[in-house]
Amino acid sequence: MQRQVSMRGRRAAMVERLGGAPGWFVVASAVLAVLWFPARLFLDGDDPVVTVIARSGLYGAVWAMMLPVIEWCDRNVTRRRIRRANDHETSATPGHVRRGALVGLAVGVPFYGGLLVFCLITGRSWSYTAIYGVILVAVVAVAVARLQRSRP
Repeated sequence: MQRQVSMRGRRAAMVERLGGAPGWFVVASAVLAVLWFPARLFLDGDDPVVTVIARSGLYGAVWAMMLPVIEWCDRNVTRRRIRRANDHETSATPGHVRRGALVGLAVGVPFYGGLLVFCLITGRSWSYTAIYGVILVAVVAVAVARLQRSRP
C-alpha cells in the first residue's frame, strides 16, 4: 500500500533537503525574485529594466524573510497543537547544518554577488547596492558560523 504524503509534508521534506539556515533562505529568495520579476515588469512598466531587476531581487529577499514568520503564525497564532503523522521535524544534526551552510554559500554568493555587481555596474540604485551587500555579508557570516559549529 502506497503512503500518501500531504502537500505540507512534501514542502517540509523539500526544505529539509535544503538544510538549515542560510540554505533555505537563499533558495527561497532566489525563487521568489524570479517569480517577482514578471510582476514587477508589469507593474513598473515605465521604470528601466535595471530598477525592475533590483526590485525583484529585493522583494524576493523580503518575502523569503517573511516565510518563517508566516509559518510561525500558522503554528502558534491559530493554535494548531495537534501533531500529524506526516509532519516533519527539522533535525539539527551536523549534516543538516553543514548542508544548509553549503547550499547557502553555493546559491547565495553567486545570486547576491551577481545582483551586487549588477547594481554597481549600472550605478542606478545605490540603496539596492548597499542592501545586497548587507545580505551577502550576512549570508556568508551565517554560513561560516554554521560550518564552524558543525565541525566534529
